[in-house]
Amino acid sequence: MKIKIYSLFIILLFYTGFSCLKYEKKVNLKNIFKFNIGYDEDEIGILSQNEAVDFESINIFYINGFYLISDLKNRKIIKATENGLINLVIFNQEYNPKLISTKNLNDLTADKDETVFLKLYIDFAELYPNLIAADIDRNIYVENINPMYKKYNDDGTVFDALIIKFDRKGNFLLKIGRDGINTLPFSKIMNMVTDNNGNLIILEKLTNNYNFYKFNSDGQLIYKNSFTRDNIPLTDKENDMLVDIVNIVPGYKNDEIFILCQYITENEKLKIKTYSTAYEKVLKYSLKLNKITKMALKLTPEYLDLTKIKQTEMIRILYGQNKKVLKPLKNFIGVDGFNNLYFIQRELPLNSIYDNKNQLIVYDQEGNLKENLFFDIPDNINFISKFYISHEGKIYFFYIKQGEIQFVTI
Repeated sequence: MKIKIYSLFIILLFYTGFSCLKYEKKVNLKNIFKFNIGYDEDEIGILSQNEAVDFESINIFYINGFYLISDLKNRKIIKATENGLINLVIFNQEYNPKLISTKNLNDLTADKDETVFLKLYIDFAELYPNLIAADIDRNIYVENINPMYKKYNDDGTVFDALIIKFDRKGNFLLKIGRDGINTLPFSKIMNMVTDNNGNLIILEKLTNNYNFYKFNSDGQLIYKNSFTRDNIPLTDKENDMLVDIVNIVPGYKNDEIFILCQYITENEKLKIKTYSTAYEKVLKYSLKLNKITKMALKLTPEYLDLTKIKQTEMIRILYGQNKKVLKPLKNFIGVDGFNNLYFIQRELPLNSIYDNKNQLIVYDQEGNLKENLFFDIPDNINFISKFYISHEGKIYFFYIKQGEIQFVTI
């Protein structure tokens, strides 16, 4: 009987270990295309006047085989194929004096699935593009932060962003403000995405709260809800914790917003307060119902065994004789069209991300692990952008190396 129990234990142990390992996979980054840094037609401007990298001046959005690149420094939008072939440029001519608008737009096309394939140039004089998105019909939405829009609230809050909608050929369609077409501008837009039905979801951060908006394809406001930390439900145990909203990302379906919260414990020893993250939760918020509906995932801090990784001089200096260190918390990227949740995690809490192996972790909408992919960031790069996720689950980002902006996918 003992032999049978022992055999069963071995089988269960093997199966459990295999179940964990089958999700682990080493993958290589795929280079898709690159641009030079600069101010010419086929270049992207990412450097400020003192030659520092302005990492917030570029935003990307992928949909149906096309990449949309918002270049705030050069005041232009580039639409490119997966091979990097540019077929649409929307630009502010004051900052792009060499570019000339294409004539007779109705006779031309910018889609790869039609016979004619030409590069279109569209002059839009008030273009100051930031965040960018597109819908299922390839209409383009861009957050336009123009000084001429600027208005102030009584508390000093600045409102200076409108959403500009263009069609797939770059023709201007409409402007969307906080209450719909041609209304007052937004304040700090943190995120925006188009859902499965072509509606536009916008997250706005104000001084003490967040606003969620949903607009239909005609720019009409459907929902507008406000959210604060007080809206986060707490258990009896959590009433003594500090709760911090780390990230909020819109979903593609069911009017769902995903909110990543840290639950922080406070300790006092010798009159010195210390804080530590007990765990994180991803909560589902219903835009339609205006409330938290479910906990999608709970994440607890993880430790790394330093004896099992390659020791470098930097690791020895930073960690000395320590055998285990706390791993960096998972960075919530967002969700795909099936509400799978995507996270990036670095191996070590070093000062430089480029010295670390990275991990892409995917959970389904019920919180079950789906994929656990490991990848290395190239050596000697100067800068890496945030990670983006498409409706289809494509992960992409860019890095800067030797004066070039290289776009890659995982």
